[in-house]
Amino acid sequence: MVLSPRHVCGNHVAAIALIAFGVSFVAQAQEPAAASPAPEAQATPAAAAPVEASVQPPPTLTPPPVAPAPSAPPAPGSGVAAATLTAGPAVIADAKTEKPPLFFHGTAISYGHSLTAGSIPGVDWQYQANWTHTITLKPEVHFLNDKIYARGLMFISQELTNTYSTTTDRPHEITFSDAYLDVGTSGYTDERFTGLNLAGGVRFTLPGSKLSQFRTQLLNVGPGLALTRKFKLLAGLSLSYGARATAHINQYTTPRLGFNSLADCDARDVGCDANRSTGKRNVFADVSHGPSISFQPIDTVSIDVTYLMTRGWLYPLPADIANQIDPVNGTNVGTNIKDTARFVLSASWQFTKLVGVSLTALTITSQLGYDGQYHFTMFNRDTTVFLDASLDVEALASKIF
Repeated sequence: MVLSPRHVCGNHVAAIALIAFGVSFVAQAQEPAAASPAPEAQATPAAAAPVEASVQPPPTLTPPPVAPAPSAPPAPGSGVAAATLTAGPAVIADAKTEKPPLFFHGTAISYGHSLTAGSIPGVDWQYQANWTHTITLKPEVHFLNDKIYARGLMFISQELTNTYSTTTDRPHEITFSDAYLDVGTSGYTDERFTGLNLAGGVRFTLPGSKLSQFRTQLLNVGPGLALTRKFKLLAGLSLSYGARATAHINQYTTPRLGFNSLADCDARDVGCDANRSTGKRNVFADVSHGPSISFQPIDTVSIDVTYLMTRGWLYPLPADIANQIDPVNGTNVGTNIKDTARFVLSASWQFTKLVGVSLTALTITSQLGYDGQYHFTMFNRDTTVFLDASLDVEALASKIF
């Protein structure tokens, strides 16, 4: 038997191997390139891929989206874990979106008690103490993304002590304060240079108290401006200075009694009606201005201080009376200016979203007292201390609805 040379057999084997390798390479080249993703697909994370039709939205989403859009990839350095990228729709189900504030946020109802400084031993034993409990209504609504607001204020009070004000035919009666309505704007803030905020508004005052009715007040209108600067000190520090000019619209130039001073006078007589006048004069305009400080050592505690100085202008007297001298104070009875000061010191604690408490000292006094001496305007016998508990209506509505 004749055998082929060894080198011929090796060449045949090499040729067969080469042909087999070439056939397999061609077969692989003709298959679809499913395993070779496009450059766009390689750059897109798994979470950014569109949701397939077979993938159902998570059951916690109500209502489910009709056509879920692909989620955008997280920004570089956002701290998102790799597990978050592969969680898919389950991550959407666990995410909690914060609810926007309701349009009446800031609305509150409070109840509290107040005592005058005469109740404190050693302040003024000749001054009758006063103990009162009060319900305060503070409605508030916001419009145009909180750029415009309307804010109300009214007090409903009842005196509990037996003083000169309760020794009437209606002892311990329930009384109402004036109704205040502030309409204003949150203003403009210069965040680039000064950080100052300029806000403004108009205050309308409707007569509801006995004092305003005594003054024959019909309506007060007062535009005002406030300049505020906030600082990053602990939970927050705010410094403000405000000013307001108020026009008093009164029916008469003098306060009026509800009855005639002459018992036998006919109320239908015009001349008799003049006897209802007290002889004092009403204020027809005033300007108030002063600083205000609000400091929050922590988010739930606030300490607020306000000092307002007010100058009011009285209706003028006839010339023959205006030149007379008051024999008691030695001043000209024709003085058409009345100055008062208002000091408020308050500390509040919002210990839950629903309920907060506040302790406030309020002093409204004339700089010149009845005895002709100047009184300390921050604390004197006219100071009243309030202890109130307030209910946040918006937080209550959020829990109910």
